[in-house]
Amino acid sequence: MRFFIIFTALILYILFGTFFYMYIEGWRDFVESFYMSIITLTTVGYREVRELSTKGRIFTSFYILFGLGFFYYAFFTLFEVVFKRTSFVWYKSKMENKIKKLKNHYIVCGFGRMGSYTVNRLLLEKKDFVVIENNPEAISELKEREILFIEGDAREEEILIKANIKNAKAIASLLPDDADNLYVIITAKELNPDIFIVTKASDKDGERRLTKAGAHRVILPYEEAGSKIALSLLRPNLREFIELAHRGTHLEYQVEEVYIDEKSPFNNKSLKDSGLRKDYGMIALGIVKKGKLIFNPEPEIKIEKGDVLILLGEREKFEKLIA
Repeated sequence: MRFFIIFTALILYILFGTFFYMYIEGWRDFVESFYMSIITLTTVGYREVRELSTKGRIFTSFYILFGLGFFYYAFFTLFEVVFKRTSFVWYKSKMENKIKKLKNHYIVCGFGRMGSYTVNRLLLEKKDFVVIENNPEAISELKEREILFIEGDAREEEILIKANIKNAKAIASLLPDDADNLYVIITAKELNPDIFIVTKASDKDGERRLTKAGAHRVILPYEEAGSKIALSLLRPNLREFIELAHRGTHLEYQVEEVYIDEKSPFNNKSLKDSGLRKDYGMIALGIVKKGKLIFNPEPEIKIEKGDVLILLGEREKFEKLIA
């Protein structure tokens, strides 16, 4: 917009000079008058097209003084716009090449309040992720923080493909409206049927519809916030423990999920023989078997391939275990 205004003003300034030479100096040839305006404005050093009157020389002197600065300001503004646009295109191309190489990464649709908190946690956990956003201010922040992003509408199939959704592990659709999140879920499931989907809803009806559409987890922000506030009032110590499990930020302990595969040191061992408590100092809060959560599992329960252990332990030991 700024360049358009400057460019328009520059054209008008040139036409103003052309008008002077044609009607004040009496030159009837438009091309000669236009050419005189250009060589005067740019100070290229060519001789006058025709002999100027005293009035014409005075005008030309001021035309140069006022026009020279204006001309070069317009030129460097154009250069700045082109340079920024070229560098941004190069930056986006570089990012898209990085995104194409990602596997088992996370996609965050929307960089609003919830999206920014989600991104901060993913950064803390050092996870690979991509943000989809179309708000210019949010994009500027993402670029400044050197966060991988795709500029566009997350509801569009082409944009999700650019985010490499077919190789993604999970997607969080955090758009403002339930209808938009519903559209993202449907499109995401079509492109990657196995992707894990998390979203948010404004109410219980929205939660029901989004779950039916294929979301694995639906967050009700106001309901969850209200529950946490009530819990802080009624059971502050329990709330502190839940915060430890939920956040893990700047704390010594955290709760983590550990997926059991055939190479896991805990595979085909009972909980008591796994060495979790003795060797790692971890407590098994639960175990997920075939999609069913077993809370406070018995020591004799067998850990098998495909199980997910929910453990409480020190952050440093988790890093060693997961590594």
